[in-house]
Amino acid sequence: LGVNEYFGWYRGAKPPRPEATTADLGPYLDELHRQQPHAALFATEFGAEATRSGAESEKGTYAFQTRFLREHLTIAASHPHLNGAMIWALRDFRVMPGWTGGNPLPDPPFNHKGLLDLSGQPKPAFWEVRRIFREAE
Repeated sequence: LGVNEYFGWYRGAKPPRPEATTADLGPYLDELHRQQPHAALFATEFGAEATRSGAESEKGTYAFQTRFLREHLTIAASHPHLNGAMIWALRDFRVMPGWTGGNPLPDPPFNHKGLLDLSGQPKPAFWEVRRIFREAE
């Protein structure tokens, strides 16, 4: 069972329901496992855009992307019924005109959820993800 999850990046629920947050991810994975206990579960896509410096609490910053990925990977690692998780994406890339990607300061037509920028240079989140995976070896 593959799930795309952007808890804490895209809003998710429509008003008046509250916005989905990273804190909702663990309970969501637990509920999927409860409903489908014999199904293999995989997070097929998750990520956050990063195009600039700024506060960790500000969507679209390198610090936000780094924290977002660290938190999601930590949650994934703490759920043994989750068989894997794939960060979206390795490198920033061009998409359809008008794409905003959920970034408060969008840069259409580019998706900036990559660990590498458009020129292939690592963003700060790259180094954090590398550290996490090396520690898991």
